Amino acid sequence: MIHKILVYFHENRYRILMIIAGIVIFLLLIHGLNAIVINNNKKLAENMANSYKDNNINNSSSNSSSTTIIENTSFSISNSTSSGKQLQSEQEIIEQFLTYCNENQIEKAYKLLSEDCKEELYSTISKFRENYYNVKFQEKLNFEVNTWDENTYKINMTQDILSTGKVSGDSTKRQEYITVVKESEGYKLNINNYIGKVNINRESESENVKVTVKYKKVYKDYEEYTILVNNKSTNNVLLNELKDLKTICIVNNKGIKNNAAMSEIIQSQIYVKPGEIKEANIKFYKNYKSNNIVKSFKLDNIILNCDNIENSKKTNIDIDL
Repeated sequence: MIHKILVYFHENRYRILMIIAGIVIFLLLIHGLNAIVINNNKKLAENMANSYKDNNINNSSSNSSSTTIIENTSFSISNSTSSGKQLQSEQEIIEQFLTYCNENQIEKAYKLLSEDCKEELYSTISKFRENYYNVKFQEKLNFEVNTWDENTYKINMTQDILSTGKVSGDSTKRQEYITVVKESEGYKLNINNYIGKVNINRESESENVKVTVKYKKVYKDYEEYTILVNNKSTNNVLLNELKDLKTICIVNNKGIKNNAAMSEIIQSQIYVKPGEIKEANIKFYKNYKSNNIVKSFKLDNIILNCDNIENSKKTNIDIDL
């Protein structure tokens, strides 16, 4: 058997050596191409990082600039909150918060949230960690802080390519809106597109039905109003049949109407028995802008006797805000 193999090899040795040489050359070629690709990716990452740095230098040297770029590096502020001193600018506290998140300093980041934001979104540090930090900071990020509307800032988030070694294109870009508010301890933040809570406490009454708009919670893309309905009549009252979108709306300073998100209204909240006072939450999809001011809250076709809807008298309530 061995003799046959030796004879076969001797007779075909040139062909076998050529095949072996071809395999070796192929493997060397693949290795070389991989090295070229890795080197190119590294250069691309370095170029993009240098571009970030150049932009940061240009932004800091221009008085008219409204953008701050924060790379994944240690960021320190002389007047830090840990010393009990107030941060000196709105952008500084945003930069400090983002840096704390990047460096996994969750407790310090949580302390920079406003009491309003904690009450609305993250009542405990555990909820903040689970619902914000673990969602947004699965990897270290670079940030671009842009002025957007008065004390609200738009944050562009991208991968830290030097840390991750990945270049994934536009798919890695994310946005968030952060609003800076002033509390007794200094500047604090409303994060995750939450603008803030606005107390209103305006009311109007018709046909023994009184409606009070207590407050609204404003987000970047919608507003949610909390109202109280006081039924002073002797009949069961239904604020709305939830069939016509136009019958519950808010009107801004330019006369533009935003209709309620009817599908999100819980009907049990707007069914009010005689002598009952009930709270209801009504959402309106509306893009936030500080100059887009809501002037009135309208409820049309309130059914004054929902036990006999077809023959019931109806009324409207318009509340000036």
